[in-house]
Amino acid sequence: MSLNVSAYSIRNPLVAILLFVLLTLGGIYGFMQMKVQQFPDIDLPAVVVTVTLPGAAPSQLENDIAKKIENKLTSIEGVKHIRTTLQTGAATMVTEFVLEKDIQEAVDDVRSAVGEVRGDLPAAANDPIITKVSTAGFPVVTYSVASDNMNVEDLSWFVDDTVTKRLSDIPGVSTVSRIGGLQREITVAADPIALSGLKYPIAQLSEQITGIQQDSSGGEAEVGKTTQTIRVLGAVERASDLNNLQVAVPTGGTQALGRMAQITDGAADPSSIAKLDGQTVVAFNITRSRGASEVEVMELVDAELAKLSADVGNIDIEKV
Repeated sequence: MSLNVSAYSIRNPLVAILLFVLLTLGGIYGFMQMKVQQFPDIDLPAVVVTVTLPGAAPSQLENDIAKKIENKLTSIEGVKHIRTTLQTGAATMVTEFVLEKDIQEAVDDVRSAVGEVRGDLPAAANDPIITKVSTAGFPVVTYSVASDNMNVEDLSWFVDDTVTKRLSDIPGVSTVSRIGGLQREITVAADPIALSGLKYPIAQLSEQITGIQQDSSGGEAEVGKTTQTIRVLGAVERASDLNNLQVAVPTGGTQALGRMAQITDGAADPSSIAKLDGQTVVAFNITRSRGASEVEVMELVDAELAKLSADVGNIDIEKV
């Protein structure tokens, strides 16, 4: 005996109505749970290698770093293109693979290739940073910051310290990147007479300070349904901390850095500039975490920035 669905639905309309109501409610619920993103979370078939060598000219970076790494990367199976960008102190190599290449396998291959030539790179070069390219790493919104009571240096510190700390606690926010402004710089001017008395070469002092003043990556952690970046902070925050920093000296024991150098807290020369309507401002980008909704992130960021503006007062934070 076959069941005539149409006839049964006509005789019992309530069942059909309830079924469609349930399907409609389920569809609405599913739609409300969907993450709204400009681009889906995909890993592009590309791996980025970044090597920094402070103060090195592009020509030096090309000969001592870029060519050595490029020659090794070309031997990896599935490589399509290699693009290298050189600027003072940094070399960036983007290795593009064919679409069929598994991205994690590509990252492992690149890491292995770079590891093989690490010993041939200059000793002063920092360890290569290897990252994969993902659509989640693109900025989702940009804000500008201006104030009548703060100069560019104060605004830069406000963004780096206050804004970054407040927004980094928001679920779904991966990074806050400043655009324009001034980079804070602590200058250590060594006293040649004091170093001579301690038989302490300035290069050795510089190397020891550099080894102490380093932040490092702590990897990633799953927080709820999103991936958050972890950083291990090892650098001091104030010039007074460097004054009291104990460093080993060749004559034995340790001595406060402030006794052998003059330490000042200032700003480095600007490397970028941000303008809005012809006025110099300080801006910052927001990057969402993998799996987070762009709409939800922007709503939470807007609410937090409104609270921050009310708390600080006389500061204009505008979405660009």
